[in-house]
Amino acid sequence: MDRHPPAPGGDRKETPVRRITALFVLVLCWATGLQAATYTLDAVGGSDTTGDGSAAAPWKSMAKVFTAVQPGDTVLLRPGNYGAVTFKKNSGVGTAAGRITYMADPATTTPRPSAWYEDGLDRPDPTDPDGKVIFTSILFDMYYDTWDSVTKIGVPAGHYVTLDGLNVVDGNVYLKSFVSHVTVRNCNVFGAWGEYSSQITGHAFNLYRAVSYGSNYQHILIEDCYATHCGGGVILLGNFHDITIRGCHFEHIAGTMMSLQGAMTDVVLEGNHAHHQVALADTLKHTHTAVAPGSPANTTFTVSGDATFLDHVSVIDASTGLEELRRPVSFNHTTYQVVLDEPLSFDVEPGDTVKFWDDNHGSGVAVRNGNFTLRSNRIHDCGGTRGIYFYTPPTEGYPNIVIENNLVYSTTNQYTVDFLNGLGNNCVVRNNTFVGRKHSNYDTNGDADKLYGFGMTNGKAATNADPATVVIANNLIVGTATVSAGAVVKNNIVYAGSGFEEDAVGSNANNLVYYNGESVGSEPHPFDGSGNYFVGGPLFDDLAFTTQHAENFNAAFLLVAAADAVGYGDPAYAPATDITGAPRDPAAPSVGCYECFAVLTGDADGDGDVDLDDFVILKNAFGQSPLLDPRADFDGDGDVDLDDFVILKLNFGR
Repeated sequence: MDRHPPAPGGDRKETPVRRITALFVLVLCWATGLQAATYTLDAVGGSDTTGDGSAAAPWKSMAKVFTAVQPGDTVLLRPGNYGAVTFKKNSGVGTAAGRITYMADPATTTPRPSAWYEDGLDRPDPTDPDGKVIFTSILFDMYYDTWDSVTKIGVPAGHYVTLDGLNVVDGNVYLKSFVSHVTVRNCNVFGAWGEYSSQITGHAFNLYRAVSYGSNYQHILIEDCYATHCGGGVILLGNFHDITIRGCHFEHIAGTMMSLQGAMTDVVLEGNHAHHQVALADTLKHTHTAVAPGSPANTTFTVSGDATFLDHVSVIDASTGLEELRRPVSFNHTTYQVVLDEPLSFDVEPGDTVKFWDDNHGSGVAVRNGNFTLRSNRIHDCGGTRGIYFYTPPTEGYPNIVIENNLVYSTTNQYTVDFLNGLGNNCVVRNNTFVGRKHSNYDTNGDADKLYGFGMTNGKAATNADPATVVIANNLIVGTATVSAGAVVKNNIVYAGSGFEEDAVGSNANNLVYYNGESVGSEPHPFDGSGNYFVGGPLFDDLAFTTQHAENFNAAFLLVAAADAVGYGDPAYAPATDITGAPRDPAAPSVGCYECFAVLTGDADGDGDVDLDDFVILKNAFGQSPLLDPRADFDGDGDVDLDDFVILKLNFGR
């Protein structure tokens, strides 16, 4: 399976061909007279005093090369620890006439293993780089042509820097403010980690500057990068134009994987793999007061309100101040009764303080503004808040958003995707696979429609938005979902939902809703085992609907040819390719993020449809013995009989 849709110019995997290409570019620059220089750094064996920056006599430090590098130059870095580096005015930056590229020397460094996008990477030892180029932090400082101290509006001058193949250990890549024309490619961030939030690195890729301080980010590409053991994956907070985060892998992140807020235009998050959010010891979610003891009183008690995502419970004895930490065995979301795994040393009494500590916190994608595209991302085993979440949308909603070809599953929260009724004008949600959680808290309350949790909740247009400009089409949604009246809602497949019409006419049409009040297990396609429900992949069973897998479970949601989702989409709303970059069927695209071309049984003459010509072939071969024309033997049993006629009848007109 491809990692993500290929970027312009093709895939960027670490290969010998890529290394040869990099060297060829350097030779080409020399041969065509561009006068660009190539410098070499060696943090271990180089010298800033006796070296000249050549491959034979490399310099040692970034500070030294900054005194010589000019627009258009390339700096090759050999393995070693180069410490912290800052790119700023008159210090390592290029111009519109020529970028400066800082890249791992392909002749001396070790490339990433090809499975990094799926399996991650081992943390380098900063004291023993072992073929890696290591920095402790990378900072792009403010660099602007003009700036108004009153309006806080400025124009970036442009850094014109490309980073390629570098590693940051115990730090991050920070684009501070007024940063533009920066490419970060094939780089890896390994943050500092600890038990508490004060001990860890913040966002791995930090494009963060409060608007009150002034910020302007333009023309930034972060591509094929890896980040782990950080407080967040990537955050965009400020003013943004032409920002692309593509093909990155975020894992073992304490907070939100990808955060979008501030004023944005032309922002794209595409082909990223975000998964396995982890908890910190100081993530406090709820504080309640004990209202009644149970039996035994040191294990069972009732609190004053609801709590979610339970990991630990600490109880403070009001009379002595003693605090003890336990794990909850169960929590009743109706009566608010708690049962602990081990007894406390004291009985719980009314007035005692009870703190509920979150399992993890943050979303896969946190949205606080519009004007962006979220395409072909895989988000799973994270989302203590939500998988995708629209935070506090205004009454007009968040406008001009495209959410397509994404796979979201196994979220910590039972709400996989929550738009919080904040879809603004010109929002399109199409060909996504949103998978809820079986055995969620709501299932225990007997709500059969919520047996698989909330696949896509609050999917309505905002109060002051025009619902006719909102499109929700070709989505495969496990769990319950809601949509707006007046929106374009077509060819979705959903377990249970509100607002999805199954009739074949109008702007809300051709939706397939599986649960319409039947008893659990009696739905049209109950999914008790593989090959059922509307996907039918070999692993698409009960395990796929649980949370926190030890491994990536993406293959469970691939389609098989017999699945209801195959060919059920509306071609007017389907993107040209699926989550892997494979082309979609232009006439009958599949529902969900993966494409699968149907095997059109009944097409005896092979012309792509089932019509009267195929019926004539079946009629002439019907009952033949021996069979002289096997084209009409649709079930492959060696004869043409009533079974083959039924197959043709079912597909007639397609």
